[in-house]
Amino acid sequence: MKKFLTLLFLIISVSITLPALAAVQYETLNLNRESIENNLKANTASFRMMDSNKTAKRLVIYEDALKFMSEKDVKLIVETNTMTLSLSPEAFKTQEWFEAAKSGEPLAIRLFIEKGSGLKVSEYFDDWYYNQMGFSRFGTSAWELRGEVLAAGIKKYEIDNFAVPINLNAKYSPEAESYGNISNLGMYVLNEKTGKWDYLGGSVDRENRVFSCQTNVPGLYIILSGKNSSGQKGEGFTDIKGHWAESDILYMMQKNVVQVTGDKKFYPNREITRAEFAVFLVRTLGLEYNNGPNKFQDVGPNQPYYQEVLAAANSGIVAGVTEDKFHPDVKITRQEIAAMLARALKHGGLAVNANKDVLDQFNDEGKIASWAVNSCAQVVSSGLMSGRSNSMFEPKSFTSRAEALVLLHRLENKLNK
Repeated sequence: MKKFLTLLFLIISVSITLPALAAVQYETLNLNRESIENNLKANTASFRMMDSNKTAKRLVIYEDALKFMSEKDVKLIVETNTMTLSLSPEAFKTQEWFEAAKSGEPLAIRLFIEKGSGLKVSEYFDDWYYNQMGFSRFGTSAWELRGEVLAAGIKKYEIDNFAVPINLNAKYSPEAESYGNISNLGMYVLNEKTGKWDYLGGSVDRENRVFSCQTNVPGLYIILSGKNSSGQKGEGFTDIKGHWAESDILYMMQKNVVQVTGDKKFYPNREITRAEFAVFLVRTLGLEYNNGPNKFQDVGPNQPYYQEVLAAANSGIVAGVTEDKFHPDVKITRQEIAAMLARALKHGGLAVNANKDVLDQFNDEGKIASWAVNSCAQVVSSGLMSGRSNSMFEPKSFTSRAEALVLLHRLENKLNK
């Protein structure tokens, strides 16, 4: 009995003295204007966070640094053990930033760059489902990127979407190449609302074992090997490989917003017309034609965009150039796009009450038509649109087909929060 009690005491002692789970140890980098200036070479400021004992990284960028980077058109590159980020300060001109700015307190951006949680991936990755779809994991690596807006050093908001895409270069292990077809890879981000993985696209550098993509969505990322780079059966567009908007185009193709037809070309740099943008917008929103009235004399039932234009018009999302003319084949201007996007936000229940002062950052603010001022303020405040440069909005300039899909991808993300 005495030996039993002694053993029991030892067991209890060991149980009591077991150490608690260690908190995550972050390597932290704080960037102010001075640190950016000291590391500036040819409009690029580069930093490395490579402490192998602290693979979780915490990057804080202060307001004075962001302002300087914006004024000087500086790109920021941050390399870590797991990924390298390349970004513009415009990425942080989000709705959350403008909301936090109302406090009048000094602002900052805080990014967390970490290895993704294997448990979380397992929770949301149904092997059977994705295998039936023809997909498999490429290795076991996962990556996570989160962003916050700080006011006076305190977290005010979590960033839902970056205002412009950032470049993400994820490093994978040599063992990953045995898991799948390396020529048919795509980066995916977890959509926590749907519980599914949304396609981002991207490309692989086999020599350096890096997978690169552009994204404006923070979150948990994995690489999947599948049917082809777009995740669709059959062939994709032949003229978008390496294009800056490739991932957005492929994503919208996966969502059937754009479809591969004819010569299998997308013509990403061609300026988009009013009818084309209306078609893409209707498909993004999932609107359906309901045989409503047609007030446009220049939009007839024999035209391929007839149903989409009428669906948009009867939903109050698009308007004519005049009372009875839509001008479908005329190139759409940025301020016209802003008006359509603002109406789409309202249609989706996300109307933004924006202060027109947000447009003061643009030197050509006075060139915005009076009917478009509120819409432009709304889409800038919401993070859907930004300037063409640091100081110009260019309301009457045209937009490429690629740019249009990037805007609509942002709209979809905003409406699906």
